Amino acid sequence: MILYFSGTGNSEYVAKHIADALGDEILNLNDRIKASDTSPIETGERLIIVTPTYAWRIPRVVRDWLLKTELRGAKQVWFVMTCGSEIGNADKYNRELCTEKAISCMGTAQIVMPENYIAMFGVPQADEARRIVAKAEPDIDRAIAALREGLPFPPTRNNLYDRLMSGPVNPIFYAWSTHRYDTCDYKRIDPMLGTEEDFRALCAEAHAHGMKVILDGVFSHVGSRSAYFQQAIHDPSSPYRGWFRFQHYPDVYDSWWGITTLPCVDKMNPDFIRYMIDDEDSVAVHWLKLGADGWRVDVVDELPDAFLARLRARIRAYKPDALLIGEVWEDASNKIAYDQRRRYFTDRQLDSVMNYPWQKAILRYVRSEDDGTVLGDAIRTLAENYPPDVLQTVMNILSTHDTPRAINAILDPRDGDRTDLAQRHFTQEQLREGRQRLKLAAFLQFMLPGMPCIYYGDEAGMTGYRDPFNRKFYPWGREDGNLVSFYRSLARVKKSAPALRSGTVLVLEAGGGRLLLLRQSAEGSVAVCCNQSPEPWTLPHSGTILLGGGIMEYTGETVTLGQGGFCAMERK
Repeated sequence: MILYFSGTGNSEYVAKHIADALGDEILNLNDRIKASDTSPIETGERLIIVTPTYAWRIPRVVRDWLLKTELRGAKQVWFVMTCGSEIGNADKYNRELCTEKAISCMGTAQIVMPENYIAMFGVPQADEARRIVAKAEPDIDRAIAALREGLPFPPTRNNLYDRLMSGPVNPIFYAWSTHRYDTCDYKRIDPMLGTEEDFRALCAEAHAHGMKVILDGVFSHVGSRSAYFQQAIHDPSSPYRGWFRFQHYPDVYDSWWGITTLPCVDKMNPDFIRYMIDDEDSVAVHWLKLGADGWRVDVVDELPDAFLARLRARIRAYKPDALLIGEVWEDASNKIAYDQRRRYFTDRQLDSVMNYPWQKAILRYVRSEDDGTVLGDAIRTLAENYPPDVLQTVMNILSTHDTPRAINAILDPRDGDRTDLAQRHFTQEQLREGRQRLKLAAFLQFMLPGMPCIYYGDEAGMTGYRDPFNRKFYPWGREDGNLVSFYRSLARVKKSAPALRSGTVLVLEAGGGRLLLLRQSAEGSVAVCCNQSPEPWTLPHSGTILLGGGIMEYTGETVTLGQGGFCAMERK
């Protein structure tokens, strides 16, 4: 019998190839594993297991399922493992698994297939993928030949690199999460990231360069593997028991959006309040003592008004200039969440928020889905609704870990399932167009009131659809130099012009593809001009051009913008 597990189709392809050649029965394990179905299986004496390689070993979900499932009749097992480059020392761990199952291990065959680990590597184009599969066919045939004769597979490579990757490195890739939104210990840094001393040094170095360090606080839920939750479910008398709401103790409880690995916290529980806010070394203050300058609060809509007011008062009492920013996806001035009108600004619970309304409007304008009318209205609305100090500190974003990268949002805003998204690719011409349009979007991101918040890699031209495609490694040494230089110019202009740092904003024209804004302060004014119309746009020039792109003509008295053109003109 052939048992196979496949995430993207590589292992399924190999398994079916083997089944066709040998005439063996074949069984897909995906549904059984998802359903936690560990009922016995009649395998016969010969068992073939086909699986991808996860972090240079057999996937943990497959291993755990095999350990729990009775494989009736199995006396010999062959492993066939697909990978993007190598399986490391996976054979060693397969043999240990067989020892636990009291089954004779006949070895592990490595089959190199198209890479599909999108967190680290690019997915090959269709033609390249076909070449990789064609190259793999002889290896599949050799595995089939050994299986047909009942022979063990040849020993796999086992050098220091293989032992390292399958040994110490494997657990790193199997960390409980990559996103860190399942807090395990509010007062401990993940050892993968460093120590408290490292954090102190980071903050000190940042401060030496005039930079602030804002931490991301997740206060609405914790991880199910956290010390808090584990103590709560194993000891009813634990002080952490009251942090959580159980419908049936200890296995049925409130969780964030129904995700059981993220138990919700009772935010107004007195013990929780003391631990997070009130204690001398509360979580809120602990990290400020180490050098942090404030908090960005995750899913702030799920935190009660009283909690937020208390949190802000506490951090301000310890550090008067500490900043508290909330994750809000809508206009935060009139937000209704859980049937309650929120008072983020009227009660001064938050200093500012993330600016998703302008993000959406800017991207629509850059995609030419809006002629500027919607963007102009969005700018006017927040400028009127937000207090001036809030408006000047909003986090102006184009992409985040929760959204597709800016270039993807510009070129292809369609969503899809992960398989579909993994198979989408841009041509070089499309990428050039995307990066050019990104310049216009970034221009608005910097020229509008607020603080530009750049998701790492956007400035380097990185692409990626929504999570997990937007989490690739930064392309060190492969950045788009022109784009990086442009972002640096934007930063210099933002820093140098008082009107752009703290001035008011007035929408003078918005429509027909044209957008004209006036940023004004006591020290001077800056005209911000963008043209998405196919028709050239000529404006009177007065002052100094701070930065521009797509300028067709500059006479000294007028400036003409082509389609996609933009410029900022300062007058003191």
